[in-house]
Amino acid sequence: IGQREEITRYLELMFVNVSEKKLTLSLLSISLGLGAVFFILLWPHLLAGLLIGGFFTILGWTLPKHLFKFLYEKRCSQFVNQMVDATTILANGVRAGLSVTQAMDRVANNLKNPSAQEFRLVLSQNQLGRPIEECLNELAERVPRADVQMFVTGVNILKETGGNMAETFQTINYTIRERQKIEKKIEAMTAQGMMQGIIISMVP
Repeated sequence: IGQREEITRYLELMFVNVSEKKLTLSLLSISLGLGAVFFILLWPHLLAGLLIGGFFTILGWTLPKHLFKFLYEKRCSQFVNQMVDATTILANGVRAGLSVTQAMDRVANNLKNPSAQEFRLVLSQNQLGRPIEECLNELAERVPRADVQMFVTGVNILKETGGNMAETFQTINYTIRERQKIEKKIEAMTAQGMMQGIIISMVP
């Protein structure tokens, strides 16, 4: 049940609606079904069948949670990667005289998912009467990344104190772009170091 609840939470965060009954049946089918297959394949070796079948039963029950967590983390990374384009659209929209919500509507219409889904949800919540600050705070909870938190905090502070919103979006855009450059450089250097280590280990 704990695995099912965690998977349900990840699915909700990825805007996927699945009934608990179907999810439970799917998890049972994967885990017990996988264990039963290996048990039958190893028959009549009862002990080996029980051990290996039990192992794959547990594996089939725990693996989906890690799979959906990986997909959720990948979706969060995609959203952060799209924030460079999103903040550019927001900055240009505010400079053109649009409000923040109108500029967010342009983001939802011009970008692909997951940014389109997230900004549409923010706008829908705001249209139902909820403050935009509260809607953005929930966005930061759904996508727990430092860049998203910086974006939400910047917008909420300027909504309260006033200021140049377009310039703020441009600053956030520059910060995110530079952070991504550094992260990609680190990834490249790490991969290069790992490859050098593998080659040197294989030389003898």
